[in-house]
Amino acid sequence: MIKMFRELKGSYRYIILILVLLFGQVVCDLSLPAYTSDIINVGVQQGGDSGQCTGQNQ
Repeated sequence: MIKMFRELKGSYRYIILILVLLFGQVVCDLSLPAYTSDIINVGVQQGGDSGQCTGQNQ
């Protein structure tokens, strides 16, 4: 284990960068369901599909 850390000694900046990016990815992955539910809730509150995308206005 100590030999492994000696090999990685010169690249500690990259290891920190990888951990920061991994943390950012986890935050984004965990917040995605909340954003999706907010989009759906706003759509339901506004009356659902108005037919603008399909051209079927009522």
